[in-house]
Amino acid sequence: MFAIGEEKTRVVRGKVSMPVQYKLRKKNIQGIWVGKHLLYISDETPPLRSKGSGTIFDVHIDTNNCLHVPERYEGFKTTIRGCISTIELVFEEAKNEV
Repeated sequence: MFAIGEEKTRVVRGKVSMPVQYKLRKKNIQGIWVGKHLLYISDETPPLRSKGSGTIFDVHIDTNNCLHVPERYEGFKTTIRGCISTIELVFEEAKNEV
């Protein structure tokens, strides 16, 4: 995987809209949670193992290039960072905006 760049989005209906240029639907994507609000995804296992000691799982990317996440993150702001061999997703609670 070769992913670079940064994008901000929100979780809507349990999904995060991923950048199209990453072409994630063509790959077998896996992920690992590091803490409650940090998710790493990659198409290679070794970079994920270096990020944490949690369970590596298969990630579901739908036909609209959206990543499915637990519903508890509904409405959270999400920062997506391409870090060459992994993609980092940071979930932050959205503050009340006026």
